[in-house]
Amino acid sequence: MCYLCYFRLSIASLSYALPFSIVPKAGTPLPTVLTAGSATAFYTVKNNTATTRNNNHVRYLPLNVTQVTNAGGDTCGPLFNLTSGGSCTLQLKISGEVNAADRDPHHHLFVCFPGDVTCAGTNYPLNVGAEPPPTPGGILGRFLSSSCTGSGASAICIAGGTVSDDAGLAYTIDGGSTWKRSLLSNIPLLFAQFNATSCTGTGATAVCTAVGEQDQKPLLLVSRDGTATWTKISNTYTGRFKGTSCTGSDATAICTAVGANTDGFLHISETVNGGSTWRLTPISE
Repeated sequence: MCYLCYFRLSIASLSYALPFSIVPKAGTPLPTVLTAGSATAFYTVKNNTATTRNNNHVRYLPLNVTQVTNAGGDTCGPLFNLTSGGSCTLQLKISGEVNAADRDPHHHLFVCFPGDVTCAGTNYPLNVGAEPPPTPGGILGRFLSSSCTGSGASAICIAGGTVSDDAGLAYTIDGGSTWKRSLLSNIPLLFAQFNATSCTGTGATAVCTAVGEQDQKPLLLVSRDGTATWTKISNTYTGRFKGTSCTGSDATAICTAVGANTDGFLHISETVNGGSTWRLTPISE
């Protein structure tokens, strides 16, 4: 709907021809949703009068919309001149939601002749919604634990749980900007799950652990290269790991994996050399 597509701020006849036509620029459909918090719209503004019109300008804009006047080319500037039939490209930056049904005409696009007496709106108002929230990526499962190390754009985080009926991990090495699934194709993880994760250190020498259970045995994986590769630590006892924690860095990192055997007795596995070797540590009374 177009609100007051042609109006005069003083008394005027609505029978006059529109001084401007304002239509979406060919090949650039108007945005309907914000992407990464902003969007850009392009209109073609054409002088419909029989004479050259100088110092035309945008008088009103919707809320959350600003005019871009320094994009070069045929971009409409703060003031722009148009010959009869001439046109320019109106570029608009959208920083928030825009309601095409807003009943206030001052919240809609209007282009005016000097003096703001004669103006024209558009039959193509902006109607822009917020960016929809991300949806799950279509991978069935659940995450039970997550852990991060480092800071900023190089921070490493891992998340562990199950994917379908198998243990599964996901990771980010760019501070959470992107996440990927660790396929772990070289490690059989059927009918297993990760209960806890931990990471320490930074970059390609970060040490991470993921622990859980598989076939009534404790499950322990370690990465010594910032999640690039993982190694499964073998064991002969029964039970499960419920928690893990790491500290330090590189070859001196210390990690523990804790849980209980099937008889309910506590057990702790630990490494003091960054995950190279592990030992079952007795617990004193």
